[in-house]
Amino acid sequence: MAKSSTCCSVVGADVGMNEGEGAEASLSSTPRCLGKCQYCVTDDGSPAAGLIFDCDGTVLNTMEWYWPSWVEVCARHGIEITKQKFYECAGMPVFNIFEVLVRDQGIEDRFGSDEIHALVEEKKKIVQNRRDRPGTIETVVRIVKAHQGKLPMAIASSGHRADVVKGLKEHNLFGCFGAVVCFDDLKLAGGDPKPAPDTFLLAAKCLGVSPQRCVGFEDANVGMEALASAGMKAIDVRLMSGHPARDALAKANDDVALKRMNVFGDEVCITSQKLSAERLHDLVGTPKAGAISSFIGTTRDNFDGKSVTRLEYECYRPMAIKEMLKLCDACRKTFPDVLRIAIAHRTGIVPVREASVIIAASSAHRKCSIEAVHHLIDALKSSVPIWKKEMYGKEGEGEGDGVWKENAEWKTTPLA
Repeated sequence: MAKSSTCCSVVGADVGMNEGEGAEASLSSTPRCLGKCQYCVTDDGSPAAGLIFDCDGTVLNTMEWYWPSWVEVCARHGIEITKQKFYECAGMPVFNIFEVLVRDQGIEDRFGSDEIHALVEEKKKIVQNRRDRPGTIETVVRIVKAHQGKLPMAIASSGHRADVVKGLKEHNLFGCFGAVVCFDDLKLAGGDPKPAPDTFLLAAKCLGVSPQRCVGFEDANVGMEALASAGMKAIDVRLMSGHPARDALAKANDDVALKRMNVFGDEVCITSQKLSAERLHDLVGTPKAGAISSFIGTTRDNFDGKSVTRLEYECYRPMAIKEMLKLCDACRKTFPDVLRIAIAHRTGIVPVREASVIIAASSAHRKCSIEAVHHLIDALKSSVPIWKKEMYGKEGEGEGDGVWKENAEWKTTPLA
């Protein structure tokens, strides 16, 4: 992120700690934290110096409230959008969501940057003209009020400043936060939106605290990834009881592939859906490629004399995605003639004969892509945190016990 000496002054007009509408009134009716709760400590056990909250879907209950405006704008312009896709894009700036929809549907010729900016403004007007207003995520608001005056707190949102500030003020929450960092502020500071860590880093800077001493709260995978990259302890509010969009968010993030691309156009993906080798071959294919090589890892029906009925895979998806992108970058240093790379890993249940991982790479000549794929699968098995459970049983006898296993190549450090 580009450094900016004005990052705090950008939000200065809207900065307030324990002041603003209704702040004092909230103190008497909310249990106060005594400094010993799970949100007051970082991952290493040291006391937290600040709490940083996403806004939409974390503090304010806006996901379902925004949905009709997306439906209306997309219908007017012939853009397809489903609620599943909407939740998949949670945490991204509005412009970026439109970019994703346009790119996925192959209609870039109709929607350049200017046209997408016009869509953003059109959607903004629809939202501004609504008479009803979104509510709050009460389970998170209780945390905010319990720590008011105890720890510095900030908002780190991908939303527009006017919308975020208006929503917070409507619910007497604005005065709880010492800094409110939004997409507008991020642009002025020269930063990149989530999943880059810049929004959270800017919020920590405005509070005057170290990112490593902060605890962050998020409701979207891109936000969780941003928190991990920022070095902050991450709290996934989707897992909290009472989160109103818990089921919808969980379904979207379980069923929909989490995908990321690097600057070279390499794509990594984690999904609970069946993998397609053809799709990965299409991703890595370019006019300059004379060879496409791939590896497909499948579930076999036996291990060490036991009958295997299926495999199950689990991972923390933002961290696994981050490590997979690192593999692509490292592979390019070892094999500079690689043209494009694609990696897809499946989570959840993977039946016998179905693929759990597919890796594809293209190059001008076959040797490079073959060796790159070999290198990538070995590196993935040894460094990406994805866990496997083998389920055993015999035909006609039902399923027996399962065993969680790490890869034989997994790099571990012996205990002293």
